[in-house]
Amino acid sequence: MKINFRFSFMIIVCSVIVLYINGCDKTTGPTGPSLSNGLSSNRTTFSLRLLQEDTCSISGGTGRYVVSSKPDSTVVEYDFFLSKLRVRAMSAGYTSITISDDSNHSVIIPINVVVPPGKISFESTEGSFSANGSIDVEILAGEGCGALGYKLNNKLQFALILGYKFYSANDAGIVLISLNDTAGVTARHYTIGKNLTVEYIPHGMNTSTVTSYDSLTSGSISISLLTDENIKGTFSGNGKNTTTGQAISITNGSFDCPLFAEEIYITTNSIPSKNPLTRLYQFRK
Repeated sequence: MKINFRFSFMIIVCSVIVLYINGCDKTTGPTGPSLSNGLSSNRTTFSLRLLQEDTCSISGGTGRYVVSSKPDSTVVEYDFFLSKLRVRAMSAGYTSITISDDSNHSVIIPINVVVPPGKISFESTEGSFSANGSIDVEILAGEGCGALGYKLNNKLQFALILGYKFYSANDAGIVLISLNDTAGVTARHYTIGKNLTVEYIPHGMNTSTVTSYDSLTSGSISISLLTDENIKGTFSGNGKNTTTGQAISITNGSFDCPLFAEEIYITTNSIPSKNPLTRLYQFRK
């Protein structure tokens, strides 16, 4: 599912995103680290989940350290300063980074990002929708689903369930389900309009110039399972297009998605827009 939702993707946000990513070969991963002439890392490999960050330190060798071979930027983002390397997982796959010293000695650090698949589906007056697969924070091509969230004091405060299916660069079905509760998101019943919003961009709408979308104004969602790594439930409801006022009804909605929660803080003004793509972009930023 490669979406240029790199959350630059997010930039997609209304220019939406074009989504073509030259992927690395994700069927085979790099082998073990290569150490040369005393140059070493305190981490021999990175094994990450989507959006997870991790660090390591380089030592030994001669003189200053430089990145002599960059990792696949669709899999991880990184920064390297002096002897400290930080990587952030952006999509499923295998890659590696090579650090060298002034004597051309090097250490190769393999990086493996694992993104569990999820699924979401429902029927509506705009047609049926279903998406399966792992979410790619680079965004937008193919299909996938998952849930992003943020924690405050180790309690999940907000969860954004995302499902998308791209039929072409500018034509996609996208559904966003936002759960927000000052008491914390828990496995219970939520009412649309109070703690829950469901927004849907149906197949056939040009997502590069999104000016309206469908939004449910009544209905409910029930979470049957919520763990640190997964969220599962059902939903249904009625609503209308935000511009035309055309009615929409969603039935038989269900989702079972990996949850990627981060310890981040979002102010009350962080998500002012009603455009779901903009909201997602601002949430990630």
